[in-house]
Amino acid sequence: MNRDELLKKEIMSKKDTIKNAFLNRLTYDKWDKKSPVYAYNIVLSEFEKIDDVERIEFLLHPFNITPYVVYFSNKEDLEAYKWVHDTIEKEIDDRIAEGFKDHISDFVDCKDLYSGDCAVFAVSH
Repeated sequence: MNRDELLKKEIMSKKDTIKNAFLNRLTYDKWDKKSPVYAYNIVLSEFEKIDDVERIEFLLHPFNITPYVVYFSNKEDLEAYKWVHDTIEKEIDDRIAEGFKDHISDFVDCKDLYSGDCAVFAVSH
């Protein structure tokens, strides 16, 4: 099985969980106005549980919504959403690295005798 097929199989095995996570993203209107929420910062790949109702009200208001923070009512949905994001990010990084491997045969560390600094040089085909 090739890489694309393995990725598809893994994603399809979690299809319902992923679908629910995307459908269950919180907005102010969906929130019950009393329960804690889980915030996931996509840029930092970090999450936090927020219990402070006033803070939640502030964060979930439409004028405060940011594209890089997503809110959930439960940790399971947050973890599924985070898994999708991390999987996509890893795939992109891996494919970029593969592209470099196709054009670069070796990395050589060279020690600068005068400053003691280390530089990395790439040797191409």
